[in-house]
Amino acid sequence: MKTKLFLALTVAVLLGACANKPTNYTVTGNLNGFLDMYGEGSSIDSAYINISFNDSTLNEMTTLGDKVAVAPDGTFVLKGSIDAPKEAYLMADLTVPGGTGGSMLLFILEPGEIVINDFMKGDIQGTPLNDAVYNELTYLKQIADSTELKLQRIAAFFEKYKHTPAPVALLYYSAVVNLLTLEESAAVIENADPSILKSPFADSYISSIKKEMNKNALTVTTDEGCMFTDFEVEYNGKVQRLADYVGHGQYVLVDFWASWCGPCREEIPGLVEIYKQYKDRGLVVLGVAVNDTPANTEKAIKELGIPYPQIMNGGHTPTEIYGITGIPHIILFGPDGTILKRGMRGEAISQVVRECLEVE
Repeated sequence: MKTKLFLALTVAVLLGACANKPTNYTVTGNLNGFLDMYGEGSSIDSAYINISFNDSTLNEMTTLGDKVAVAPDGTFVLKGSIDAPKEAYLMADLTVPGGTGGSMLLFILEPGEIVINDFMKGDIQGTPLNDAVYNELTYLKQIADSTELKLQRIAAFFEKYKHTPAPVALLYYSAVVNLLTLEESAAVIENADPSILKSPFADSYISSIKKEMNKNALTVTTDEGCMFTDFEVEYNGKVQRLADYVGHGQYVLVDFWASWCGPCREEIPGLVEIYKQYKDRGLVVLGVAVNDTPANTEKAIKELGIPYPQIMNGGHTPTEIYGITGIPHIILFGPDGTILKRGMRGEAISQVVRECLEVE
């Protein structure tokens, strides 16, 4: 598995100013962009803050303050007080065709005016730590082709903000997670300040990493250069396997994604273009829908005009086997089933495909 410039304000001053007494916060934003994913007939009912989330169930959570109604134009305002910056989730309750649902976004709840500009992209600004995370993510995307430089930047960021929730917030994003091995990801959180390790996200994340590390030590690995590991998924009375597509003499580009994942949906138009350009040159493109309901997957396939095949109803199985903690996660398998490259995004995908197919 694998900033613009940092703000000059020192973290020590920030924490010292708000560690002993509650200080007011305001969280504002517009969630309408989220509805673009579900289309006509969908609505956002309410928004609220969750400060204790267990990723195994949405029933185990601690909310901070009351739910607030979301206006017809998608805007909302959440207010309260907090004694120190902490990891939190913005929760959105949805009504979608055929039922209800929800989504969440990790951010840093801290004193000041926090503005969520884009719920799907995690564009959160307005306060020192959220600005630091946003600026670093922006910079990392700009140097997407330099893995070594990215890792250096991430290490420096974790060191600078190790006494705050910022490292955990940065690690939440797949653009960062996909750069790190299991061991590197574990070290990032384990080297953080002890108070950060108590956070629900860090605890859950480090547990999943250790579980995957132990499993890999005892069974198989899914690193680059290793042979693919098969999995099977049943949906609508039919069993599909990764081996139905991989290991049959063709290059196979596999996208692990979900309909509710904004970055996943942003990546798909590029994958469709790659499919159209190289499908006659020995490339198979495959989608693997994970942690998603088949109805929502099928709806997204139609909305996005995805022409390549899909393995649906994957649940957690594919991501657990391949050590994936953030989606989209894209893997290129060789003709014999060897994992050639994983964790690619954007232009890097087509570049790797061109190199493998020897297309000039």
